[in-house]
Amino acid sequence: MPETSQDPISLTDPIDQLPLRLLRSEIVPPAPSRSNSSIDWLPDFAGYSWLAYGASSLLVVSHLPSPLRGEDSANGPLFRQILEVSGDVSSPVTAVSWSPVTPSVGELAVGSGSYVRLFARDLSDLNGSFCWSQSAVLVQETKVEAIEWTGSGDGIIVGGIDIVLWKRRNQSWEIAWKFPGDYLQDLVSSTWSFEGPFASAASWSKFPSECDEAEDIHDSVETGGCRAVCRTRGEISEECSDDVLFGWGCKVMV
Repeated sequence: MPETSQDPISLTDPIDQLPLRLLRSEIVPPAPSRSNSSIDWLPDFAGYSWLAYGASSLLVVSHLPSPLRGEDSANGPLFRQILEVSGDVSSPVTAVSWSPVTPSVGELAVGSGSYVRLFARDLSDLNGSFCWSQSAVLVQETKVEAIEWTGSGDGIIVGGIDIVLWKRRNQSWEIAWKFPGDYLQDLVSSTWSFEGPFASAASWSKFPSECDEAEDIHDSVETGGCRAVCRTRGEISEECSDDVLFGWGCKVMV
């Protein structure tokens, strides 16, 4: 009679596998912040696409399988890191923006309270894994509502009660100019360089009632104080031609 084969699993004594290595518990982030500016997507860094978003006072950086790549579409996220940004739930993450520089180095700007915190991949990690750490903190006087990098990565435009342009100087950052707005500017846009034009605007939810009740754009400019602003040769002026007045409450900086 042939000898019955035994299951190889049963031959493994679990006692021989002890002590088991303890894995560090992972923070489960709350729901993402509702702000439209608190999430951003990076199409390509180190051969993968990435998503970064705010969740209360936390920043979540995650690999995001791209539907544009057939080999990624069937895979789930292979990496996720959760970073404590402010440590204060009363100062949630309000803005997140990846640097668009190509090839990407994984730089990320995060707004929380009156701070813009910069994160970059930690190249000192000897395990060869992805790991982001804080590289700089930019402090301003007013709350951050929106952030956008310049295309070359040499500047960051910040929207809020004040519109602030930060420019990179070697390994540090400094304020290039600052302009106080009449209303909260939670939409910002930049061009290639900090020396180029910028635009900021208030979203519909931020408009004062007098702008909503205006019959047309010119009425809103006269009665509601929503106006265009130009910046030329380092000087800020409200003497703009009609062709730059592209939206209610807009501020155009050239």
